[in-house]
Amino acid sequence: MAKKQWTPEELWALPMERLEKLLTVKQVLFVFEYLRDFNGTQAAIRAGYEEKSAASQAWKLLRKPEIKEYRDRKVKEIFESKGITPEFIQLSCFEIYCRCMNKEPVMAWDTDAHAWAPSGEWQFDAKGALKALDQMATILGMKRPDTGDKKTGETVEQYLERTGGNNREF
Repeated sequence: MAKKQWTPEELWALPMERLEKLLTVKQVLFVFEYLRDFNGTQAAIRAGYEEKSAASQAWKLLRKPEIKEYRDRKVKEIFESKGITPEFIQLSCFEIYCRCMNKEPVMAWDTDAHAWAPSGEWQFDAKGALKALDQMATILGMKRPDTGDKKTGETVEQYLERTGGNNREF
């Protein structure tokens, strides 16, 4: 009788104890060893697979759906034990965003005073702020799926005209 092919949904629905029973002792050991350094070849060797075939064994093991699910759950367990939850990541991203949005004065060399002095301009880390917002949107599931339709959007001038923002001063 052939082994049952599990779908990712079926594996996800299994309790951890049942999932672990689908694996051999050697496969469970491989997962634990893999989580030490994320080196598949070395994990296979430490788990007892032959050194000459360890790389190919690791490649095969890491692609088995039941091993992937078991590994993912173990990683989640480790993260949660350290307090790294989705909420923690969201708050951390928000904190990074807030730090990136802090205005800092642009300093310029004052030749008369022979010292650095504020130039009257301000700067902030726009790239970091946008990256943090992008990460938060991903975590919260707020990103729109890419439909492949590439439409040309309106220009800034068209947007300002439509919203009555032409009189704004930036």
